[in-house]
Amino acid sequence: MSSKGLPGFANSLATAAALSDALSALYEEAADTDRSAAVALLKNDPRRDIFVERFLVDNSGVQREDIAVSFDHLPAQVRKRVSSGQAFVEFGEQSTDFMKLLGLPPSEGALLSMRGFLLDNELAGALALVEPKKRFGGRVLDKLVPAAEMFGLAYARILEHEARMEAVRTLEDITRAIHAEYERTVAELEGRLHVAQDASLSGRSPESGRSAELERSLNTALNESRVTSQKLAAVDQQVRAAVFKLERAHMELHQQTEIARRHSDHIHVLRQRLEGALESPDLRAAIDDLLRSLRNYE
Repeated sequence: MSSKGLPGFANSLATAAALSDALSALYEEAADTDRSAAVALLKNDPRRDIFVERFLVDNSGVQREDIAVSFDHLPAQVRKRVSSGQAFVEFGEQSTDFMKLLGLPPSEGALLSMRGFLLDNELAGALALVEPKKRFGGRVLDKLVPAAEMFGLAYARILEHEARMEAVRTLEDITRAIHAEYERTVAELEGRLHVAQDASLSGRSPESGRSAELERSLNTALNESRVTSQKLAAVDQQVRAAVFKLERAHMELHQQTEIARRHSDHIHVLRQRLEGALESPDLRAAIDDLLRSLRNYE
């Protein structure tokens, strides 16, 4: 874990305004163990089960690219573990082949690991980790597991924010289209009505039925516009309700992040006290103090 620790990483995720910011923070956690490691997020289209977008972060920065890689191309055992969204799965000897398939930086002897992230019980994306194989020292994967869990919460928050913005944009587009069509129809009917009225007054047309027909058409258009406005208001209400639910889910995710941060803080304190207990001349008193801390936390 980096010098900032999990609390600092949680704060970086909480302030991340974009997916690239959150991924950069995650890469820093991996790079603290090995600067030659790389992390990538593969965004999945759950309707087609295709990875459609790749965000790759390494020591050169963040790179985004549109892709089209079928989830079915991954090994069956990998698909099963990734789609569960629970833990990393390793590709082992097949790492190099699938790094090429996914467009990840090729590295001789490197290891590829992946874990999925679910949203509404559907695979929303997968996190890929590329790390060089080492004979000595700890693996990046082992130290990245808790950070990946926290990143998953941030990723869900970012996806929900994007969904809210997309719903708002869609509603605005529908509103503009309906309003433009309404104004065009009314203007056309008013123009035809004025022409008919002018013709009737000038004596060129003894028929007044045409004018009455246009008036009825205009009234019909106005009534249809009112009905459409009511339907639009209902859609707006539904969108607002959906946004409210998403905001509530965001608050719950934030609370979970805070809980994870507090757990990390407490683990850090306990670790310091445990190290102090091992060096204390009064080991029994140090252990009692450690047990009191555990009881207070519970």
